[in-house]
Amino acid sequence: MRWGSALWPRRDNTVARTQCLWRLGMLAGALFCASSVSAGSGAWVAQSRGLNVTQSQWHFFSEALASGPSSVPGDATVTSVHWRYHARPSTTALKVELCSASRVRCERLKQEAGKTKAFEGERAAQAFQLRFSMPGNGRLRRDVHIDDIQVIVNYRRR
Repeated sequence: MRWGSALWPRRDNTVARTQCLWRLGMLAGALFCASSVSAGSGAWVAQSRGLNVTQSQWHFFSEALASGPSSVPGDATVTSVHWRYHARPSTTALKVELCSASRVRCERLKQEAGKTKAFEGERAAQAFQLRFSMPGNGRLRRDVHIDDIQVIVNYRRR
């Protein structure tokens, strides 16, 4: 590291250097604590690119939102799912559901971000999708653009 860089203060600035070392120590401690937290719980995050809702009475699905390969233990079950999306233009008529991969269960979402325990106990390694639809008939006068789609699945091992 170069002396006087943003990461390491100049040689003559002992207070700043001490603060820098303290911050590095705190970061190392936090990383150690995070790695030693109960191996029985965890979370995964997935994001999807946007989509346009163009027709009423049709279902528009996000891409599958899934954990990375082998990142979730096989015996892990969902404790909660957080979701987020952004709709433009914002409309109260938009019907949104969070569905498990099998679409056996879908949970109606009443806001653009939140948390649900509706999938508690289900397999944590499964994918989720958001399903969007609009009431009415035919082509919408103005498409509803959905972006910033994300889920965070919290889980614990049995």
